Amino acid sequence: MDARMSEHKLRHIVEGITYKTGWRLNCDCCSLTGQLTIQWDWDAPDAEAVGETCVVTGRRYIIEKYFTEGDVLRTIFDGIRAGEMHEAHEFFRYDGNKILDPHWEPSRWSLYGN
Repeated sequence: MDARMSEHKLRHIVEGITYKTGWRLNCDCCSLTGQLTIQWDWDAPDAEAVGETCVVTGRRYIIEKYFTEGDVLRTIFDGIRAGEMHEAHEFFRYDGNKILDPHWEPSRWSLYGN
């Protein structure tokens, strides 16, 4: 039996995953390289436009061919953890200011007094 992670095995695992309403787990297999990936997207309140919602796309995770089912499940959960942490950073404020901006860029460091 082939122990390698295949697209079929990955899709089977993904089909068994549930999380919050509005969260979607996507898997993909690159037609050129055969590289397997997973990526969460979810509906979230917009941190800047009160009352609005937006679709957030999480980072893409590579699923290596040697991954076990447990490796895949932990990677999927890491995507949830990263997404939830991103949302926490989006909404955490001090004196009305977003001080843990998950979208910071080094080019904007001067805005933070450096």
